[in-house]
Amino acid sequence: MQIPLFAFMEKLSSYDFVFDTTGRCPLLHCHHPRRGGSHRNSLGLLCVTSSRKYKKAAKAAGVEYQYLLMIPSGEDLEVLAQLSEEKLHPVVDSIYELEETRKAVERLMDGHVTGKVMVRVKQE
Repeated sequence: MQIPLFAFMEKLSSYDFVFDTTGRCPLLHCHHPRRGGSHRNSLGLLCVTSSRKYKKAAKAAGVEYQYLLMIPSGEDLEVLAQLSEEKLHPVVDSIYELEETRKAVERLMDGHVTGKVMVRVKQE
């Protein structure tokens, strides 16, 4: 059974954060903030090509919109290889369980983070 890409929109009527890692989320329909200060973040090419339209819609809905375009490179792959070989050691500020995601986001937003804030999705 395949879940539609935007099935979350049928289940949620308001949210504080949307992290779109595909760049294909229908942003104009994702602006249902629970309260002022909601955020919408995108990664991907589509978010760049339509960013002006999305920023305008986000502002009208009281939502902060940000995007990041990532271009794959050999240098990035080398860093990933070093990470997988444990030659690089990322600095971890804190680790939260999935149920504590709100606390993790609050930690990020307070601006005093000294490394990565991680959310554990599945306990191994």
